[in-house]
Amino acid sequence: MTARHLFNAFVFGTVGVALFLGAAIVLVRLEAPSWLEKKIVTSIKDSCPRCEIKMGAVEVSVLEGRVSFLDFHYEDDPNHHARVSVHAKRLEIQASLKSFVLKPIIIENLRGDEVSFTLTENPAINSGHDDKSPPLSGLPPLVFEHIEVHQSSFHYVDLVKPQSSSLLLTQVHGTVGGWSTRREIANHYTPDPTEIRATGVLEDSGHFVVEASADPLSPRGTAQIHIAVKDQPLEKVSDFFLHEEGIQLKGRIFQISTDFKMTNGKIDGKLKATYYGLGVKVVDPKSSGLKNFLVTAGVDLVKKNEQGINGKPPGEKPVTGERGPEQGFIAAIFHALGAAAKELMRG
Repeated sequence: MTARHLFNAFVFGTVGVALFLGAAIVLVRLEAPSWLEKKIVTSIKDSCPRCEIKMGAVEVSVLEGRVSFLDFHYEDDPNHHARVSVHAKRLEIQASLKSFVLKPIIIENLRGDEVSFTLTENPAINSGHDDKSPPLSGLPPLVFEHIEVHQSSFHYVDLVKPQSSSLLLTQVHGTVGGWSTRREIANHYTPDPTEIRATGVLEDSGHFVVEASADPLSPRGTAQIHIAVKDQPLEKVSDFFLHEEGIQLKGRIFQISTDFKMTNGKIDGKLKATYYGLGVKVVDPKSSGLKNFLVTAGVDLVKKNEQGINGKPPGEKPVTGERGPEQGFIAAIFHALGAAAKELMRG
């Protein structure tokens, strides 16, 4: 074979390989979305038959190891005490394709844009607070190394009777460190506490910051949490405390912060606040959470003075409590904070 023949063979061979690879990539791009969608839906249904999952278009970039889900929707098992609903305009996953074949599936990075996340706690359902039924337990064995959300919302709903209480966080930007959906894989892949940070707006008024280090699979709740809220008119959150605690609030918080530890459901920490014109009115005196408060405060209490401004020290009270056997994680935190806030108002 002459040098020319070798050169032609090399050129045509290279072109042939390139065309084959191009066709293969096109084929993978066509087949991968439906394969991935079926894989994910099947995995979730196998783990949680009563969970619901829907998605629009699926985009796959094979060479970059990136998968994007448009119009993604997930509903947790309705039998869970704490039920999660997630709707995202776009979820982008960074992971190697082989990760979707192996178990557990390892997600290097998950980015969510315009995610609507709702957590509904139903006191009428007792799921036992064990490792088999925390929120999102319907997901298959997954390891998340990093999560970030942008321009999203978090809606907390507590189905207390006779009316449900609700708290809304919007314009949420946050990050979540490594965590796993199963204890048996968490011990190997994500043994350290999960780091969480989020900022946003509370009830379209005050600005909040949340920083936490938590064990997301703790049966009763284990975490170290810092929460700070600035420039919050209390009328904006009064309806929430009306249904939760039977009280109405008024006044303005310039800044309120709390640092506490929750260890296996036991809460211990401090609440500090700078405020003006705080007021509380008891609407439901039968509320069990108000009994001790009413003994010393009466039915109405208005703090005419300011606290923590014009040279006065901020108000400070201990935050203590323990999660009840049928109480949700967030409900337990709000109950402890509510008790500390009442003591703060009382002086």
